[in-house]
Amino acid sequence: MIESASYIPHTVPMPDDGLCPYCGVAMDGTYPAVNAPVIDHTIPLSKGGRHTPDNTLMICNRCNCIKRDRPVSYLLEKLHQSGALAKT
Repeated sequence: MIESASYIPHTVPMPDDGLCPYCGVAMDGTYPAVNAPVIDHTIPLSKGGRHTPDNTLMICNRCNCIKRDRPVSYLLEKLHQSGALAKT
């Protein structure tokens, strides 16, 4: 269920540095490019997550395709295994 309240998806801010918070790629592509910015739900809607500012962030399309409706820990494990985890 998508909540309408006063939250509009367009208000999900890009990270200040323009980089994907998970893999570190510059999110400057146009969808469906792998580096296109897309909205991710930290807790997926299909798993009871809400469409609210505290549950959404912009990530690259590649990371979103890997994560799908799984927990962030799954994505981080896959990025670590491939050596693509962002250096923080």
